[in-house]
Amino acid sequence: MSIQGRVTRRGMRRFISLTALALAIGAIAASAAAATTGPISYAQAPEWITVQSAGHYSTDPASPGPSVVVDVPNAGGGMGWIEVWGQVKANSSATAVALFDITGGVRRFVPGQETLCASTATPPLRGELFMTLDGLAGTYATPMTAGFGGCSPTTGAPGPVLLQVTAGKHRFRLEYADCGCGGTPMVSHRKLWIRPAS
Repeated sequence: MSIQGRVTRRGMRRFISLTALALAIGAIAASAAAATTGPISYAQAPEWITVQSAGHYSTDPASPGPSVVVDVPNAGGGMGWIEVWGQVKANSSATAVALFDITGGVRRFVPGQETLCASTATPPLRGELFMTLDGLAGTYATPMTAGFGGCSPTTGAPGPVLLQVTAGKHRFRLEYADCGCGGTPMVSHRKLWIRPAS
């Protein structure tokens, strides 16, 4: 057999071995991903609401939330993880959007939400999932980012925000606050997606 034939066969065996290894790793990763995430819970509230609270969050009794129920698996120490997506359509007055745990009728701000941009509201807020932009109507979503150009939400499809909460069944709700930038903030097409992750 020629040297070229031996090299070609050796290269082919390596290619087949690497391909098989890549396929096995892909299958393991897909299996692990399926085992560590649950179904996405989704709710929306399409109506326009006026955001009246400056300095604290509230919800419109006529069109609250939206809210979803999620069963969060225990990832250790009685705690678990959720992936959260949020999106609203907003007028040109800035609104802060935050996630609250309202399980059992007790209202609690979910820790781990963005705080740097929330501190710019008047008066400052304890945190938010995202804010809409002042002076520019549009559709805004998670996540919130801060850079040299200031604070800005996502303006395209929403991206996930990972938060840690206690394990067990929870009801989560979006609430809204006036950022105190002027005008009368209003939001509609309010959407919430949450998926448990472990």
